[in-house]
Amino acid sequence: MATKKQAGKKARTRPRKPPFDSDSPITVGGGGGIGPFVELGFDHNDYVPDPEDRDNFIDDDVVLASLEVNDTATGHITRDSEIVVNFKKGGSSGKIIVTGVPLGVRFNGKKLRYNHQQKKHRADGWELKTLEIDSDPPINLSDTDTIEIHTAAR
Repeated sequence: MATKKQAGKKARTRPRKPPFDSDSPITVGGGGGIGPFVELGFDHNDYVPDPEDRDNFIDDDVVLASLEVNDTATGHITRDSEIVVNFKKGGSSGKIIVTGVPLGVRFNGKKLRYNHQQKKHRADGWELKTLEIDSDPPINLSDTDTIEIHTAAR
């Protein structure tokens, strides 16, 4: 049976961006339980796809401000730091790269699929391994750690 469009209804549009508070955090977390997983969360209204690279999402309005692992300040970052989160599954590996200038989040969208209900990218069966900040020695991560990368206005 065919359905009729209701008269007067407008097409669905993208929600309006909330007032800018200068912090648009990027979160990376792992989990255990039934099976390990890696999650990546960021606001897709703030970070838009880079027209030159589909695996990179950028936000020109903010810069890197601070980094926390499990709610504890970790490492020293600057506005132009590069933060790399490594994760593994068997013999395969993956990376989430956060760059400072321009502020961007780079990852393989085939490994970290977007979950529309949770509004996060997720990879089941993968485990967090290390966190690298610029050229500092890597920091080992457990598979249940949570990393928060905070931003500030330019």
